[in-house]
Amino acid sequence: MIKNIGFVLIGISISFIGIGQTYLEGFDDINSLSDWFFQNNSASQNQNWHQGDASQFTSHEGVSNSFIGVGYQSSSATTPVTLSNWAITPSRTFNNGDIITFYTRRVDVSPVFPDRLEVRLSEDGNNFNMGFAPEDVGSFTNLLLSINPNLSTTAYPNTWTQYTITISGLSGPTNGRIGFRYYVTDGGPGGSNSNYIGIDSYTYYSTLNPPSNDECIDAINIDHTASCTPEQGTLQMASESLAGCDGIANNDVWYEFTASSNATTLELSSSAEMDPVIEVFSGTCSNLNSLICLNSSYDGENESTTIGGLIPGQNYYIRVYDWYNWIPNTMDFSLCIETFDQCNIDPGINSNPENEACGENENGGCFVVNPTYQDVTCNESIFGSCWAENGIKDLDWYRFEIYEAGLSSFMISSEFPVTIEVFNISDCSIPQLVGSESYNSCEQNTFSINLSSGIYAAVIKPSTSTLLQCGNFNEYEIGFDFPESIVELNLNGTTEFCEGSPVSLYSSNQTNGLFNWVVDGNIIATTDTLLVDFSGAVYLNYTNQNGCLSPQPETVEFVMNPLNSADFLFETNPICIGQGIISPIVINPDEGMFSSTPGLDLNVNNGAINADNSSIGSYLVTHQTGGTCPDSVSVEVLIEDCSSLGENNLEFIVEPNPFMEEIEIRSDYGGLISIYSALGEVIYRGNKSPGIPLRISTKHYEKGIYYISLSENKKYTVQKLIKF
Repeated sequence: MIKNIGFVLIGISISFIGIGQTYLEGFDDINSLSDWFFQNNSASQNQNWHQGDASQFTSHEGVSNSFIGVGYQSSSATTPVTLSNWAITPSRTFNNGDIITFYTRRVDVSPVFPDRLEVRLSEDGNNFNMGFAPEDVGSFTNLLLSINPNLSTTAYPNTWTQYTITISGLSGPTNGRIGFRYYVTDGGPGGSNSNYIGIDSYTYYSTLNPPSNDECIDAINIDHTASCTPEQGTLQMASESLAGCDGIANNDVWYEFTASSNATTLELSSSAEMDPVIEVFSGTCSNLNSLICLNSSYDGENESTTIGGLIPGQNYYIRVYDWYNWIPNTMDFSLCIETFDQCNIDPGINSNPENEACGENENGGCFVVNPTYQDVTCNESIFGSCWAENGIKDLDWYRFEIYEAGLSSFMISSEFPVTIEVFNISDCSIPQLVGSESYNSCEQNTFSINLSSGIYAAVIKPSTSTLLQCGNFNEYEIGFDFPESIVELNLNGTTEFCEGSPVSLYSSNQTNGLFNWVVDGNIIATTDTLLVDFSGAVYLNYTNQNGCLSPQPETVEFVMNPLNSADFLFETNPICIGQGIISPIVINPDEGMFSSTPGLDLNVNNGAINADNSSIGSYLVTHQTGGTCPDSVSVEVLIEDCSSLGENNLEFIVEPNPFMEEIEIRSDYGGLISIYSALGEVIYRGNKSPGIPLRISTKHYEKGIYYISLSENKKYTVQKLIKF
């Protein structure tokens, strides 16, 4: 391959024809050097290697200052110090027999302040570790040449002199760099050694042949079929054919295929430290027409794309190179091309549209002056479009916030080769890339990544930089699935409880999301704790702070057991001395025990009161039942010396009895009318005025026994009713 590096020789501009990685540098402009590095490890560092100083001497070839120079001003110390100033050449794959040549000289003055130059080899790939202290050599441990090692006044030439080094002792082809070290002890402005030297016309001759497909005319032919047989390739020893479409194409190789359909997929899997770039051309090697330039991934990642609009039977060329301006430490790759039919993607039933039309830029995110996004939520799907033309790409930014860390997934399918990148945009001025992946068109893919709490954006963009126009297979659909929460409840299975003692149901591990408690398909509460006072099946729909509905926890079955009712009442109150034994009406006879305050003759088994043996007064009678759901009811009973039963009892008449649709209550007394079921449940309560009849509709009453009472000022009378 031709390496066009021009320099001036006796006023004539020429080009050097090299082999493989052969390299010539004339140092016309130190600022335009590619893959050179300079580092000053001297004590009291001052000047680095710099563009040649023509006032000291002129260059070996070219314009007067077309060399690099270094000297005693490497340090600013006023006392003697050690100077160690490095110039590191571009990375190369070295082999035994490779030849390095260069010219060097010192300034021709008297007295002589001796200089020294070392040439060292690092076998540490494209790294450039020179240490930091004056005596450090880092990975440049292989000393190839030392000019004036003893710092004599005569050993360093005072005219341009060529030196030649032949590489030997390597175990095989080795990636590395050459380092020029200006190394002078007792140097600097206050020392007895060091003045000024220059280097010019550096040449590296490689003995390794370039790959067989180093030139377009030697491109390796790949079959264009429906199934791929991967083509194994390498960039080792490759050189540059023409300028790169993205990055520095200093090591490209070529492939060609004859289209057998109107579209192809192309995928390249690279080795760990190679950042691949793919360019596809139509035309001929003498007249290439670039169709796409693909560089959407990073070191060791895959590049993939789809190319449409091919003409069956026409030849196309593929160029592969590494993006960096140095030689990567790993250069192997695998290339695969396949025929395919272009596809159309339709929006899903629940997809939302992208908020910009194709060709616009309404969600350009952090890469525009006024950042704009389309906000998305958990389980949302977006149907959108992208375009790319002349190296400019449409980037669609979808913003979301992660409150609860975990695995986020992005499901994407597209009509074009697509790249998804996820950025942390907590500081939009410096978006932090946390992950990316590229996919071919017409595939269903899922990109998953663990995200901590923060604000993020998923960026969708074409993998290609051109030939993606609006309305021409440029649509995609992406779904967002953020970390969900596993909900644990404090109860599970079947829970029984007694009527009147509700049970609390809550999540034992979630507190900050949205709670929907559901019974029979209906939401009955949205609080974080549900107070259950009923029988039935309950489950929780929980949405966490990420907006994700959690997997439904186990349904909890609640059984509310009725109380073993302790309800009772006496037919009259007060009870008059002389009435003898008065027994209460008990809802659950033979259940539980009775008790009272002292002075009342009470049967603790059935609650009967012997009024004649009781003292006048007010007593609290309590009935306590047992069983699974015990109950306790207390009634205040008055024992009086009644001069007239009619005067002291609240007498009333209920007609008809038995009844059907209505009853009428008549009494000279007024008070509270209460109707109870046989189980003690209150069916009716209402006030009756003295002397005025009260009619009550009983159409809705079930057939059976009821009790009706009239009460006022702690006195009451009870009667039994029957509904037919």
